[in-house]
Amino acid sequence: MLKKENYNELLIILFSFFSFAIINYSFYQNFLNLNYVPQIKNYVYADWKIVINAAVCNLQGYDVYIENPCDLLNRRFTYGPILLSLPFLDIAKSFYYIYFPLIINFLFIFTISKILKPKKLGTFVLIFLLFCSQPVLLGLERANTDLLIFIILVVSSLLRKTIFSQVVIILISISKFYPIILSSVFFLTNLTKGIF
Repeated sequence: MLKKENYNELLIILFSFFSFAIINYSFYQNFLNLNYVPQIKNYVYADWKIVINAAVCNLQGYDVYIENPCDLLNRRFTYGPILLSLPFLDIAKSFYYIYFPLIINFLFIFTISKILKPKKLGTFVLIFLLFCSQPVLLGLERANTDLLIFIILVVSSLLRKTIFSQVVIILISISKFYPIILSSVFFLTNLTKGIF
């Protein structure tokens, strides 16, 4: 027989999978039309595809911060250079374009569910409605890099290893601007603890 804690964990995993399946199925069946850039026809996971396409262009010798012909709209790359270092392999195209965004989306939904720890049916419904809100759906539909940054930050905070957390925050700071603010808060907190 399952203990109450194990039962709650199993419920959270099942709820996360159920929410993930419904939301991603609706993206692929076009039930939710969140396409704000009508020039792009295949817009599912568009933000993540921008990163992958820029990494491919970078490997071809383009400076994607100046010109980015691999982007469908020829937009310059606006993320940090660490994302251009992805080890892109032709044999893993479907992993990068389809499976990795699915993994990010599932981990994001699971992380939020785990943090909120629903126990009653009403709480599960409220969390599902949270996932169905416009900003969350847009982030999931585009497989936004902010979701990945959020997951990494939560995992590093749970591990509570100071050196590991510092390295992780520095690495994600190279990918986007706002983690730099987090890293300064993290370092200042450690500094003030030492002083007092």
